[in-house]
Amino acid sequence: MANKVVYAKLWEPNQIDNAANEVIYTATLGAATGPSSSIGVVKNISAVVTNTTAVAATVAVWVIPSGGAAGDSNKLINTESVPAYGRLSFTVPDMSVGDSIEALAGTATALTIHCTSGIIIN
Repeated sequence: MANKVVYAKLWEPNQIDNAANEVIYTATLGAATGPSSSIGVVKNISAVVTNTTAVAATVAVWVIPSGGAAGDSNKLINTESVPAYGRLSFTVPDMSVGDSIEALAGTATALTIHCTSGIIIN
């Protein structure tokens, strides 16, 4: 059977917490719809972090393998500054079932993370 490809908005816009790492997205079984609803891989994930305040704010982002924990070995963005009313665009490596994206803001209520694209391949 051929793979099923689903173009998806993987998560809704989410204001990033500054108290602790926040899980933004986890690749889970059943995220795709149709006859075969198990994920093989999630590819071509693009995201944007926007700053809605008049002051620069920092963000850190991790892409964590299933069963793992946030650490230096899986940190995608290492405390990058997002300018006042600015944005930071980035792509995420391919993800498998159970992998997750976590983020941490340096300032409360300043940053929102948006999914701009993603492809689920079953």
